[in-house]
Amino acid sequence: MDPDLIRNILSINFTNFHDRPFYIDEESDPLGAHLVFLQGEKWKITRTKLTPTFTSGKMKMMFHTLLSCSKSLGTILDEHIKTKEALDIKDIFARLTTDTIGSCAFGLDCNSLKDPETEFRRYGKKVFSFNFRDAILNFLANNCPFILRLFKIPLTSPDITDFFMNALKQTVDYREKNNVHRRDFLDLLIRLKNNQSVLDDPIESKAEGSGGMRFAILQIKIVLASVLKDYKFTLDSKTVTPIRFDPKSIFLSPVDTILLQASKCEI
Repeated sequence: MDPDLIRNILSINFTNFHDRPFYIDEESDPLGAHLVFLQGEKWKITRTKLTPTFTSGKMKMMFHTLLSCSKSLGTILDEHIKTKEALDIKDIFARLTTDTIGSCAFGLDCNSLKDPETEFRRYGKKVFSFNFRDAILNFLANNCPFILRLFKIPLTSPDITDFFMNALKQTVDYREKNNVHRRDFLDLLIRLKNNQSVLDDPIESKAEGSGGMRFAILQIKIVLASVLKDYKFTLDSKTVTPIRFDPKSIFLSPVDTILLQASKCEI
């Protein structure tokens, strides 16, 4: 497939391709009714509200939060260097991303880098897992959506919905009751919720491309800059080369574990 064509459809000319045949039910499955799945006018209104939160100015506002999460990675790397234990780089960066999303989007210190078994990390992994229940429900959603709508059956597992909705509600309630403000994405969403403007400049309001992509690229740049200035990496002998990618994965993902050895840069 042509990457440029995909980028045009998903980003540059996305407004012409925003409708999609996904099943959503905001009442029974609120987590499933996100921007990727919303359709028509509902999608347009939601995207218009969210676009100003992903401008360059707002991304820069979260810089120190992202940098703080990236610095925690250095502690993990030092531990692996001392023990000479290989790094499962996919797992390490998945935990770092969990901490970043938890901090910026939920206002929580997840500490997934230090403890891979934190609740936020476990439920984050469950979001992307796929089991027999998911297969059956996705089949019904694609072929007989009226059954799911009739019986109010959510595609998202109820325990996942309960965890993230409760975490978000508790944080929002605490901030609003105690007038707490933090330079993160959740603070912008609270302002939108209370019908407050998130625009610091009418000029700043234009954000080109996908907001999620812009945020991800910023995170990648900060992590690379903060890590590569102090550490260097080599492939561990147990890493299978050439790297093979999983054709069944929705995201670009290796079939085999990628192991790296880290060492301090010599000054």
